[in-house]
Amino acid sequence: MGNRIAKFEDQEEWIVYASVRMSCYQPIFGDELSAWLFAHFISSRERLAYQDEYHLGERISKFIRLSYGGDDDYADGDLYIDECADVTAGTTRGSEILSEFVEAFYEWRAEPSINPPVRIAKQTFDEFEADKTGEGE
Repeated sequence: MGNRIAKFEDQEEWIVYASVRMSCYQPIFGDELSAWLFAHFISSRERLAYQDEYHLGERISKFIRLSYGGDDDYADGDLYIDECADVTAGTTRGSEILSEFVEAFYEWRAEPSINPPVRIAKQTFDEFEADKTGEGE
């Protein structure tokens, strides 16, 4: 039940569909994380004041692209691939990633002239400890 995503066989596009009704939402997405975030927003529609699903999907796609640096090949980056795998697998980290996206999307939606922060690789524990103690300087 709920919203799901699927990829067309031998294609690069992703769709979001309502599993009970087997009906597709618009638009068709060029990357998997955009589809996941759109499905998340559509599932909690009351939290988002968008009437036009297509417009929402386009904004989410742009937001995801900008969140990974804005390059055309953003979905080929290691961080994107790792985060996508976490979201797809339904891990705790995947839920955290979606929550981070939701918060950043709301901020970006309020001020779209300012690009969202670019996501960078998470620090390792050793790097975190070095930053706290100032040893990394």
